[in-house]
Amino acid sequence: MAKDTKTAETLEDVGQLAEKGSPSGRRPWIGRSATERVCDMARVQPASVPAEAASIRALLRKVRPAANGMSPKTWANVVSRLRVELRLAGVSMPTVRA
Repeated sequence: MAKDTKTAETLEDVGQLAEKGSPSGRRPWIGRSATERVCDMARVQPASVPAEAASIRALLRKVRPAANGMSPKTWANVVSRLRVELRLAGVSMPTVRA
């Protein structure tokens, strides 16, 4: 059985898949992907984070938006965009809280 080409194993894969596709009816993303921003803020490499709910939740708990000069509203937008990127990559993410 062939491997599904739209699955991601790490957040690096999620970022690459997010670059290729954008939600229909929306303009393309401008700037860095949300996965890249979150990983930078958590000080981890995207390739080292498995694309699974538990790992992503743990990663988000490490991030301190204010310590990175980010307002609560901007952080909420980054997390929302992360959800979209995860959905585009076929990653099941039941709940992500900002």
